[in-house]
Amino acid sequence: MEPQAAFINHLIALVNQFGLFVPVRIGQLPPTPGISVEINSGHASDVYYDRSAIHELPLLWLCKHPDQLTAYNTLLTIGNRLSSLLAYPDGESYQWLGLEVTNEAEFVTKQEDGQYIYSMIAVAKIYF
Repeated sequence: MEPQAAFINHLIALVNQFGLFVPVRIGQLPPTPGISVEINSGHASDVYYDRSAIHELPLLWLCKHPDQLTAYNTLLTIGNRLSSLLAYPDGESYQWLGLEVTNEAEFVTKQEDGQYIYSMIAVAKIYF
């Protein structure tokens, strides 16, 4: 598995330990209340002579819930906990350098079925 994909799996496993109302899934939100993360277009920010690099991976987090405060607070919990880790766990094929929330949790829409959707963007940095 490539380092970026291994990182996403590791990240989801970590977030799923936060005790949120449902486990995080990759991709689109389910029709029921849920939390998802989508991987956006990343890039190598620093490339070294040995061709190793620091890669920045933008992550779009989405949360859907019928209670507006739960949807909002869920993303705040994820962002606050991930950005304030004292040490970032490394994987077998990468080193996790950090994560920065670049767009705080914000309202997206209220669906016809009464569920609120909130989004947040965070950028993770990994080295491999």
